[in-house]
Amino acid sequence: MAKSPQKTTPTPNYKEVARARVEQRHRRNMLIVGSIVGAVLVGILAFALVNELLVKPGQPVAEVGEEQILTKDFRQRVQFERHETIQQIYQYAAIFGVEQVYGFVQGLDDYEQFGEHVLDTMINQALVKEGAANLDISVDDNDVSEFLEVSQGYYRHGTPTPQPTVTSIATSELVTDTVSTPVPTRTPRPTPTAVTEESFQNTYDETLKALNDAGVNEEVMRNAVAARILEGKMREQLVEGLPAEEVQISADILVFADLEEMYSYYSRLEEGELVETLIEEAHADVEDSFSTRAINWSTYDDLFQNYSPEVAQLAFTLKSGDYSDPIVTENDEYLILYINGREMREMSSSSLMSRQNRVFDEWLEGLRNRIEVVKYDYWSNRVPNQPTIDLRALIPTPTTSP
Repeated sequence: MAKSPQKTTPTPNYKEVARARVEQRHRRNMLIVGSIVGAVLVGILAFALVNELLVKPGQPVAEVGEEQILTKDFRQRVQFERHETIQQIYQYAAIFGVEQVYGFVQGLDDYEQFGEHVLDTMINQALVKEGAANLDISVDDNDVSEFLEVSQGYYRHGTPTPQPTVTSIATSELVTDTVSTPVPTRTPRPTPTAVTEESFQNTYDETLKALNDAGVNEEVMRNAVAARILEGKMREQLVEGLPAEEVQISADILVFADLEEMYSYYSRLEEGELVETLIEEAHADVEDSFSTRAINWSTYDDLFQNYSPEVAQLAFTLKSGDYSDPIVTENDEYLILYINGREMREMSSSSLMSRQNRVFDEWLEGLRNRIEVVKYDYWSNRVPNQPTIDLRALIPTPTTSP
């Protein structure tokens, strides 16, 4: 029986062998290049991840003396303040209407400016902490806990005794010459339900959950509250003993349209004409080119804030019945100041608050001059824009008529 012919593999020639070797070398080079590129990309991603998660959070965005404000703390504080602001916006919108809160919403949208405000607040609080330590003033965790409890109406030591109310006078005790219409009695407001420890804890747990949803932990919230309590203690310390009375002035400010008019009236005063005559002319001036502004018993701080440092300083160098030299303010107003009266008077609540704020601000500025403050430029690249507000939640839900 004849054998079947066997198939034989043709032997590659020289050109085919050379081409195969070139292709193999090309594939090997491509694999090497791909491996190198892949390794570089992995390295870049790993570096970026390490830098973002480990390096940046530990870098300071500001330094106050020896204290560093780290990026991680700054970011958490911004998120906390954004969360608090959003909750306030919801409350204000429910009370005053959506139109009244758009400005606050825009403030949230400008997250860089919002972040700078938070950073400046943290710097000021670090200064307060430094200054308070020198005066042996501090806040502990118990202070924070009690503050949070009281803010929710829970008093661990019992509800404070209410202030005594004014005893009403019986109608028969009043001596009148005429018969008056009886005034209807006011229905007393319902006594608020006392907050128990259990109900407070439930509210606190809900608060922590909302904060966690916003990316904020409990420590950040408690640190922020502690800083506010410490500032309050420092304010009390600084304003303790400040008198409730201060020298105040009553005055008229004569306001002119231009420099020429001001000097024209000033010449009349120099020639002996009474200020009262000029004020009467101002009231009769139908063209409103010359007017007056009355200052009713104002302190130095009131004039400083409402007018200018120059006006405040000048007013308190004049005596009652004196008028000032012509004044040109930074706002290009033309004024002459006339002092009607000058005496020691009890300060209004707003004036007292203004002076207390000035005392605190001056103390804080003194700390700034003694303690080095550094704010690094890259802080603006590390401001979070979360959490954000749900604008749909601001729109009232329409109610259907029954």
